[in-house]
Amino acid sequence: MAQKWDRHSIRAELARRGLTLTGLALDHGLYESACRQALDGRSLAGALVISQALGVSVQELWPDRYIRRRAHPATTATTAASPKCSDAADTGVAA
Repeated sequence: MAQKWDRHSIRAELARRGLTLTGLALDHGLYESACRQALDGRSLAGALVISQALGVSVQELWPDRYIRRRAHPATTATTAASPKCSDAADTGVAA
């Protein structure tokens, strides 16, 4: 079974590794409270930095917040969305 993460276990694991929330945020070019705000769900950028530091996905750290969704069929189509986007539409002649 995977470890259950809460704000206290995340802080404890970061401290065990010699890291702080503010230090992580500043080291990654974020504002100093970004990682603290991530614990409350207010900063995705901070959440990504924390997950990277712990080597755990954001979906595992916060399964209720960040749900892995399936791709929408319309966005995975391999054909052009419009016939105007194809090379055949460009005849090279001005109207």
